[in-house]
Amino acid sequence: MISILIKESYPLTGKPYPKRLIFKVVGYSSSTWYENPTPKTGSRGRKPRHTDEDVLQGIKAEIKNSKFNAEGYIKVKNRMGKRKISALVAGKVRVNRIMRENNLLSPNRRSKKSNKREHDVTIITDSPNLMWATDGKKFWIEGLGWHWFFGVIDHFNDEIISWHIAKKGSRFAAMEPVRSAVHKRIDSVDKDVCKRMKLQLKSDHGSQYNSADFMN
Repeated sequence: MISILIKESYPLTGKPYPKRLIFKVVGYSSSTWYENPTPKTGSRGRKPRHTDEDVLQGIKAEIKNSKFNAEGYIKVKNRMGKRKISALVAGKVRVNRIMRENNLLSPNRRSKKSNKREHDVTIITDSPNLMWATDGKKFWIEGLGWHWFFGVIDHFNDEIISWHIAKKGSRFAAMEPVRSAVHKRIDSVDKDVCKRMKLQLKSDHGSQYNSADFMN
């Protein structure tokens, strides 16, 4: 009722009725009105450029084209925004919500109690050969026993540049794919061949990678 009267105008002047007069007539206090204003419809802020359905289809496309079985929502968000054609910009909270509602989040989630330091740098580069990562994984072959996989991946497009399989996961086996990756991309493994490049090599703190031979 009050909302309707507030919108009305006095016929002689064309101006709206004073709110204090309206409150007095209907027996409503101004303090109560301002504490409980009429709720507004619709969401606040700017409208998003893309609908939830557009974002969902973009997420599904990124997951389908990925080389991995599961992708984190931040990486999916960054890849959609970096597309050369039909880039799709959406906030990380929104992407996370849409992926969660549609059961698209990775099933392997880190515990909230983990004290592991979060990434403080961008892990998706703008061009190749700026950031590589290397890691090793032990796996079982039926009839042959345990083996090790070592690989080098480029964070630009998740390309596995080189890989090496070994029976023993030593520091020397860990160096093989790094040597192969350098030779493949630069065509040389001479000393200081990467010195003037912006290339970084990331690894965890496994014994192979902390060894003096590997670091040197």
